[in-house]
Amino acid sequence: DEVLHAALAHCVDHVLRCRARILRRNKKPVVVPEHDSLDAEIDEVGRDQGFGRPRVLVLVPTKGAAYDCARVIETLLGDRAAVSNRQRFEAEFGPESVEDDGRRGPADWAELFGPGANADDDCEVGIALAPGRGKKKKIGSSFGVAMRLYAKLDESDIIIASPLALRVKLERSD
Repeated sequence: DEVLHAALAHCVDHVLRCRARILRRNKKPVVVPEHDSLDAEIDEVGRDQGFGRPRVLVLVPTKGAAYDCARVIETLLGDRAAVSNRQRFEAEFGPESVEDDGRRGPADWAELFGPGANADDDCEVGIALAPGRGKKKKIGSSFGVAMRLYAKLDESDIIIASPLALRVKLERSD
């Protein structure tokens, strides 16, 4: 759990720094050089933006692990984070009822995944972070970060997915 917390803290820090840099550079007016050098034009426009927005891919085995990752990210953003689509996320990725229906498997299941863990291994969720768009606590304080769950994958900063979901998505696109 400490390793997950540290790794996701690094990911969130990376995403927020990159988003802040992009937003700051987008405010500056674009100056296109007079000569026709493509390299000079690319340098002026900015090298901080790639072809897609996603910066981090977190591979998880099950929906339960994806749920844990998203909850850690929400915790890292603090109490001023505004989270959208939380109820839908809780319903789809949250823990299942603890009632034993006979399909759980060996005794070490609960030890490995936890009681009521969602063991569906076909999961993907995009998370978009927007600095400065969270909750404002008092007058004069700065805004937190808005966290949007279920963002389109190409509009997400962080993608949490299982290898199975990625493989199925790639096979469908072919």
